[in-house]
Amino acid sequence: MGKDDELEDILKEIKNRTGEAQEEKEPEEQPASEPEQKNEEPEAEMKLEESEPEAEPEEPAQEQEENVRFNEVEENDMSKKSKKPAVIAVIAVILVAVAVALAVIIPKMQKKPEAPSTEAPAPAVSDVVTEPVSKVVNPLTGKADYNEKAVGKRPVSVVVENSPAARPQWGIDTPDIIVEGEVEGGISRMLWFYADYTAVPEKIGPIRSARPSYVKFSEFFDSVFIHWGGSHDNGNYTGGYSVIKNDGVNDLDGMNGGAAFGRDKTRSVSSEHRGVLYGKNVAAAIEKKKYRTELDESKTSTLAFYDEATNVGETKCEELSCKFSSRATETKTFVYNSGDSLYHNTASYKTDVSFTNVIVLSLPSEYITVPYKGSRTTYLNYKYTSGSGKLASNGTVTDISWSVDNNKLVLKDAQGNELKLNQGRSWIGLASSNNGGTTTIK
Repeated sequence: MGKDDELEDILKEIKNRTGEAQEEKEPEEQPASEPEQKNEEPEAEMKLEESEPEAEPEEPAQEQEENVRFNEVEENDMSKKSKKPAVIAVIAVILVAVAVALAVIIPKMQKKPEAPSTEAPAPAVSDVVTEPVSKVVNPLTGKADYNEKAVGKRPVSVVVENSPAARPQWGIDTPDIIVEGEVEGGISRMLWFYADYTAVPEKIGPIRSARPSYVKFSEFFDSVFIHWGGSHDNGNYTGGYSVIKNDGVNDLDGMNGGAAFGRDKTRSVSSEHRGVLYGKNVAAAIEKKKYRTELDESKTSTLAFYDEATNVGETKCEELSCKFSSRATETKTFVYNSGDSLYHNTASYKTDVSFTNVIVLSLPSEYITVPYKGSRTTYLNYKYTSGSGKLASNGTVTDISWSVDNNKLVLKDAQGNELKLNQGRSWIGLASSNNGGTTTIK
């Protein structure tokens, strides 16, 4: 109902109440004429008395009737007097009601209509949907301290030598993953992975030449392969350069120079042990080559991680030792420290290097001996097919299995499920299953 309709109804109510009051008043006016008529009757009777004295015996009846009529008039007057206060009270109540109604309605009529709100109504608490917060994590370590701009970008893999003259390596405590295996002469070589190619440390190395097994492993993670030189085809041996070319691998080669490569001058060793990579110039070198920087997930191995530190097996592992083959010149030993939950190696790199996860892949290998600079050299190539292995983490160890599917590395636990690692850096050792490679647990 509108404001005008409300006012009209109130006025009608006042009119009706006023009419009722008038109807009550009109009957009170009629008895007022009766005393006049009744006053006339006694006067006529008095005349009759004078003209007809013989009617005296009837006088008492007339007096009685006169008294009755007088009492009726008196009663009517009393009734009239009693009704007047009631009428006045009703009118007073009506007036008060009207005053109250007008006091409420008139301000509302005068009040300007409020402009419609342009703000959307706040959603009810039950209607609010909380979006799960997605973590930005390093795909190679599972750690949350990762550059958001690097998500979905290709990693880089860098070949670093491990001959005694190269130790301690510059930046050896910085890679997300270190893969290490045998090359030739029983010595080892490493492949360092960085998930964020814009965050490679200022100086790492010494950078060394490409070998087929390291080029192949770099492809498991769709990485840009960085090296300084490479082996060449020789007889039945297919060299590192041929694998790069045949597989269409995007690479940065220190032999071609550029701002990303240089020679360290602080160590008194031969030049091949002083080649370094300047991390701040890596992104520009990749851009100059116009290489794809977006990650191709169809070519990328994925690693799974626990949300919090977890025992990977029921067997305790205080120490893990790995020998790549019977020809290897040394054994890599990692000792668990319960204080920081890391496995430390203090002997192999002339400095303390630690990892959250120590993984050993047992796989077949092949030795190929070819002529080299007037002599002969023997290369080792790994065959990435499938096999068994070990994972040591959080002071425990478990058996694992691995395979290569569509050129991606697949890791599984002892039950055949996806293998989960603890968050942190990983070391992956390549132990020859057919040439005396061993893994020892203590």
